[in-house]
Amino acid sequence: MERDFFNDTIDQVSKTVDLVTDYGANGTDAKDDSAALQKAIDEMTATSRGGKICIPSGIYYVSGVAIKSNVHLELDKGTTIRPENESGAVFSIGANSAAVSNVSVRCKTGEAGDRFAVDLSAVKPSVSATAVMAQNVDNFLISDINVVETSTVHSALRFNMATYNGDYFFPRNGVVKNVDDFGAHNGYGTVQVGGGTHILFDNITGTGGVTLRLESGSGGLKAVSGSMFDIVGRNITCTNGLAAVMISPHAMKNGTVDIDGVFSDSCRSAVRIDRGDTRNGSSPGHFAADSVVKNVTAVYGTNAQLKFGSCKWVPVELRDQISAGLNPDGISYSGPACCAVIYTAFGEEEGHFHVTVTNVNQVGFDYQPQKIMFEADAVPYRRRPDQAKGSKSKNEKKKK
Repeated sequence: MERDFFNDTIDQVSKTVDLVTDYGANGTDAKDDSAALQKAIDEMTATSRGGKICIPSGIYYVSGVAIKSNVHLELDKGTTIRPENESGAVFSIGANSAAVSNVSVRCKTGEAGDRFAVDLSAVKPSVSATAVMAQNVDNFLISDINVVETSTVHSALRFNMATYNGDYFFPRNGVVKNVDDFGAHNGYGTVQVGGGTHILFDNITGTGGVTLRLESGSGGLKAVSGSMFDIVGRNITCTNGLAAVMISPHAMKNGTVDIDGVFSDSCRSAVRIDRGDTRNGSSPGHFAADSVVKNVTAVYGTNAQLKFGSCKWVPVELRDQISAGLNPDGISYSGPACCAVIYTAFGEEEGHFHVTVTNVNQVGFDYQPQKIMFEADAVPYRRRPDQAKGSKSKNEKKKK
């Protein structure tokens, strides 16, 4: 399937270089290696067929590096990249520039389980930082990454719109695979797609937040009517978070989403499908009616990330298990998992849309046998975290 999304050109490059021996980077000190890596990229993209840049095992300090056409970064297993600057993207591809094509960031061996790391753990939770930002890029591979963070604002990998010469572009024709994210913020997660076309996400795992967040309609997207088309997800997993997969169009009229293989352990839900809204003054968005989500498994646990507004999905009998204190992200509480799928987009009204959801399984949800919950199934939750444990609102008492 990967060859349908990405045409690998790494074996066709004009030159292979080493970041340490050829460009003077040092993986044993704490000095900034950004200039050395950028110089290597600039020189490799200038060759007739591009180049491969090998990054030996070590710890490198890098920020704001722009990956350019026909350049492949190949990092040794166990290599760690730390941001030199606290905010911004470590690597950017096609950030409001002319199209970048035929690029990759990967581990050297590519064997199952081999990874390099992007360590964002020193970034404060309130600061915006990301490992990779992809925008105007065509034919790309991003793989074999462990991202370590502490509730960092914004997702580890981001795919968004670029503006260039008065036009608008999205990442297209790519594969993102074998990515783990540890310690994600409730409002973000491993991967966030604001826009993209014909992209495969495979074997993506997250602890916290949303692992694959398909959420369009941010302020920068209001110049276009749709932003996501032919998005494919395979083997998406989340632990102690909000959801493994989130499908939320906001004001964008998007194309097809095809998800197969979703697993959650102690998350609010394995899958979240949100109705479109009127963000940016536009009419509510949707995804195409042939979108599918199948083979979903949710395992019950009590470390799900729950914002106050989402506690309405927790069974009344379990609400005394919602923590009184906030998580490190500053916006969520720990509490019981709710169900496998929360589907507020179901219906015929404006902003609602159809997704075929099949083969849904739950493990350990003794108080919630309902695998798919709809808007009408929510029970208002009005107890603030500082109220006495076990107190219930009038609406909760009536429902019970």
